[in-house]
Amino acid sequence: MAIKTPVLYNAAYNGYLAGSLAGANYTDATAADYAKLTAQAVNFATEVDAQVGAVAAVEMGNASFVPASAANTNNLVSYTAIMFGICFGMASGRYRAPAVADAAATFLQMANAVNAIFTEAVASQSNA
Repeated sequence: MAIKTPVLYNAAYNGYLAGSLAGANYTDATAADYAKLTAQAVNFATEVDAQVGAVAAVEMGNASFVPASAANTNNLVSYTAIMFGICFGMASGRYRAPAVADAAATFLQMANAVNAIFTEAVASQSNA
């Protein structure tokens, strides 16, 4: 898996996890029992990164993702928060323990919607 934009991948991954767990009352303390949930979060984030990653990387800094300006720094913070929020909302209440984790391709339509919302959101945010 080649991640284009690690910070946005992580924001999508964390947003999917947080959204999936929102309002849930899980009490199982066995980490392995959540393997399918984390696998789905990986697959979701992979598909989101494939759709969004390349565009945002340019606006956040250079190829190593080190902000080159104040605007890049603000974009780095803003874009990750925007991505987390979108993915949290998209995943909210969605997870129901499947027999196997959904493959990344399963999330293509959802990832395209995330990309559309993300594109519109970042165009409207301020980097001043």
